[in-house]
Amino acid sequence: NFRDIYDSNKCDGDFYSCMTDKGYHYFYSDSVDASAAYLKNEDGKIIARCIIFNKVYEEGTEKIWRLAERQYSTNQDDVLKRALVNALIIGGYIDGYKQVGYDCHHSKSFVDIYGNSLEDKKFYIDCDLGTEDTLSYQDSFKWYDMEAGKAYNYEVNGYDYELDT
Repeated sequence: NFRDIYDSNKCDGDFYSCMTDKGYHYFYSDSVDASAAYLKNEDGKIIARCIIFNKVYEEGTEKIWRLAERQYSTNQDDVLKRALVNALIIGGYIDGYKQVGYDCHHSKSFVDIYGNSLEDKKFYIDCDLGTEDTLSYQDSFKWYDMEAGKAYNYEVNGYDYELDT
């Protein structure tokens, strides 16, 4: 439920996210293969959230990853972010994740579920985004090649847009 994780009324406290209550969540259901992941407290409020990109291609290989994007939590609590990542690992939902505590400027700061760095990997996702479509700010897959329909976590020649602006 992408709508809920970006709805301040569904979240407990401030998540310090520029995308909250903006309606930009449609990007994840309309343009990419992604899932919403979150933890709730005993009152049913979301206390930690992230996006899982379900098909992340590793450049030059046949490997497809499931990577959890940067996590957000109540008052930026890293313990809650780690709890979310651990739940996703235990549940078998992800193969890697954005390192807890890294900000939006680190597009390559992924690790696998064992903590091994993936910073040397070049990743991309399929992305079907038109010039009039809804865009949610992108932390990792920010270089977009519209003709190829791909967004990359590294700068590529011939990209059309930077999705982190």
